[in-house]
Amino acid sequence: MKPGRGAAATATECKANSARFDPAAPKAIRALHPGGRNLVVLLDLAEPFSARAGDLEVRYVPFDRLDLELMPQPPDDP
Repeated sequence: MKPGRGAAATATECKANSARFDPAAPKAIRALHPGGRNLVVLLDLAEPFSARAGDLEVRYVPFDRLDLELMPQPPDDP
């Protein structure tokens, strides 16, 4: 997902089963589009969490919370 020209792309992969995730796809996207978030959307997950998959930081998100994950985040107050 790329929200607009010049914005960082969000690599998104959807899986029914968390055991089937292979980081090769997001790594290929990052080779072409460095930076941005890496999301794995899962049907068998209850709570979101972040972890490393090789050299990538990946956010694992339950399908029913994807909308919240994709909402723009308010800027941090100085």
